[in-house]
Amino acid sequence: MIRILLVEDDPDIANLTQIQLRKSGEQFSLVHAMDPNEALRLVKQQTFEIVLLDYNLPEMTGLDWLESVRSIIKDTPILLITGAGNEKVAVAAMKQGVYDYIIKDGDYLKKLPFIIRSSCEKADLERQLRQSRQRYAKLFHVSHDAVLILDSETHKILEANGRATRVFGGEQSQIVGKSLFDFCDIDECEKLQFAFLRVKDNLYEEIEYLVLRDVNGNTHEAEVSLNVIDADNVNIVQCILRDITEKRHLQQQILKSKGRLQAMFDSVHDLISVQDKDYSIVMVNNRFADWCGNTPEKLIGQKCFSAYFKREKPCEDCPLEETFRHRRENFIETEYDEEILHIWANPMPGLTNNDEYAIEHIRIVTEQKRLEEQLIQSEKLATIGILSSGIAHELRNPLNIIEAARYYLSEIVPEEEEDIQKKLAIIRVNVQRSSKIINNLLEFSRKNNLEREETDLNYVLESTLGLIEKELRHREILINKNLSAPVISQVNSEGIRHAFLNLIMNAMQAMPEGGELQIRTFIDAIDKHIHVEFEDSGIGIPAENLKHIFTPFYTTKPIGEGTGLGLHIANSIVTHHKGKITVESQIQKGTKFTVILPLMDHVN
Repeated sequence: MIRILLVEDDPDIANLTQIQLRKSGEQFSLVHAMDPNEALRLVKQQTFEIVLLDYNLPEMTGLDWLESVRSIIKDTPILLITGAGNEKVAVAAMKQGVYDYIIKDGDYLKKLPFIIRSSCEKADLERQLRQSRQRYAKLFHVSHDAVLILDSETHKILEANGRATRVFGGEQSQIVGKSLFDFCDIDECEKLQFAFLRVKDNLYEEIEYLVLRDVNGNTHEAEVSLNVIDADNVNIVQCILRDITEKRHLQQQILKSKGRLQAMFDSVHDLISVQDKDYSIVMVNNRFADWCGNTPEKLIGQKCFSAYFKREKPCEDCPLEETFRHRRENFIETEYDEEILHIWANPMPGLTNNDEYAIEHIRIVTEQKRLEEQLIQSEKLATIGILSSGIAHELRNPLNIIEAARYYLSEIVPEEEEDIQKKLAIIRVNVQRSSKIINNLLEFSRKNNLEREETDLNYVLESTLGLIEKELRHREILINKNLSAPVISQVNSEGIRHAFLNLIMNAMQAMPEGGELQIRTFIDAIDKHIHVEFEDSGIGIPAENLKHIFTPFYTTKPIGEGTGLGLHIANSIVTHHKGKITVESQIQKGTKFTVILPLMDHVN
């Protein structure tokens, strides 16, 4: 029974196809799908021997549908049926692996049963051939013997399995294309030539002993079998090589394996070593040796506590002692020479399955611990920001009450009471100032929705400065502004305000004794971009540190005074706005950060 899926949106054609298939007398079972979605559902749920696919389907062509489901029905033959012949469509169909291209002419339904049967037979033969080739390829590649496929005339190597590449000591590219005679000495070539002459007559020949030379010049003693095989009317020679120098070969493999293991051992960035029960070093990687200021060869045989930690006896909390005693992994965290170390010890079985050795794995986590502390500090700052927002909301209500009371008093107190009116005016000014601070704080704490709008960057600068105006005065920092108007850009105002605030805070921290911060905005005549400059008179940044200033958590400030995130966040925000930040600095003269942002299109 041949199960057929017909993908056809015309029910009449589907009905006629069903009738014609029944009349043929063949064992056909037809399942009809009206649209691509139904067809997709069917091929996921059922198995079909062949698919009859209409080219013109609702919402897509038959080839589009075929491309979407090819991974599901990759081995199923497809017959593409179309109402009109089209060479371009036919070429595209053949490229997609369609078995046949059928035009809906007057008698195509009569021919359809024959086409279906022959296509299924063809697909079955191809499937059997593919399986046969796969079986042969598997046998070829998994063979424990070295197998070569040779040209019967030139004796050139056409193909070599993995074992052959190992025997000849090279890659496929070093073997394939060369003659087998290239791997023989002159004395052995005569023996091999005679065997090739005999195999033409007998189709099989053996050489009991042949010395071959691999691509590295090493010799191998081998037993050789030659078989002539007819492949697609072309004679090829299958050459099987059995290495009879197994002991030598195994020794070479062990040496190679040891070299690979040592290379892997030395490539590990952490400190790795192997100690015996007497704390003597058996193996050590290069990274460990470098840390000790020595070479691996000189460390082997020394006591680990002496070589690593300059001690005369084992460490009090040594993890090796616990590992040997309880035969399980042990871990400690310790400090040595101002470094924080994580040390693991794991049992390592010997030849008798006893735990004769232990692997000691040391990781220097000083920098990681510092980053963890900075991350905790940044989380604290984020929490403070959330609390500040709540406090600002709570302060707004009493300020409104004070302002209402002040307004009431100003209305009922006679204007002749100048002293009282002056004091009420002072209250009004300070209430407005407090409200401005609260508004700036709320605006800064508000969650950023990443939406961009036409914004005057001068306004963002003014509101940002208002947020920390008191702190700047307290630190005796003079703000010198030179703002060109207007400087309009399509930005997310909260994000840019955050970036500006981080740059101002960075400048403020760079002037611990006070100083001057110059802020300039202008449109550059050359690049036609907005430039916002923050130039301080602070301590400056050393040249070797400039390349790290935008790296997250990088800071030269003490713990508690900086998280190492401010400049990174500012740079990320500006980059997200298709801008950039440049920096110039001179020690003891100051630093200038320049934020460069694109202008609004209509401003350009």
